[in-house]
Amino acid sequence: MDREVFKELSINEQIEYVNKKLADGESVTKISSYTMPRSTMSSTFKRANYILDKNLNQYIKAGAETEDIESHSIDDNKSHPLKIKDNSLKQDIVLKEDNKKKLYDLLDNYEKIMAFINRCDNGETVCDNKKIFIELPLTNQVDARKTLRINPMIWEDFEHFSNKHNLFTKKDLVSQALKEFMEKYKAESE
Repeated sequence: MDREVFKELSINEQIEYVNKKLADGESVTKISSYTMPRSTMSSTFKRANYILDKNLNQYIKAGAETEDIESHSIDDNKSHPLKIKDNSLKQDIVLKEDNKKKLYDLLDNYEKIMAFINRCDNGETVCDNKKIFIELPLTNQVDARKTLRINPMIWEDFEHFSNKHNLFTKKDLVSQALKEFMEKYKAESE
């Protein structure tokens, strides 16, 4: 957009355009290079009772509170970014449109995520759909690197299996398989 077209916009349209560009990562200086001089932009927006909130990197109505996350729905297709007031950090968080859906997905799956994290904290990794349990002792030691000869057909099957279950590393899958094998035949060998 060039200066002439920008001047023809209403003040609200100008503010909306500048805020969209700011949300896309452009600086006020860069935007002012093709819209109107920065000082003119600042004074014009100030007369309309808008100020640049440096934490949000957005022009907001002077004295306006930021919107709470609870007031938005996933179907919110507004062009402005989601604003979250975070009193603990003493700053606001601004999310771009493409990140809003990701945030809502995380919030919708919060209980599942926390349950998975709790299982991991207890040293257990579980993939509920596949019923694969990885229960290995937690250690601060460096992993042991060993070379083994393996039947090529078994290795090919293992490669396919590990690619299908890529939630786990090959190291964890092999370690768990060896552990289970030893536990299964431990009683017989003693």
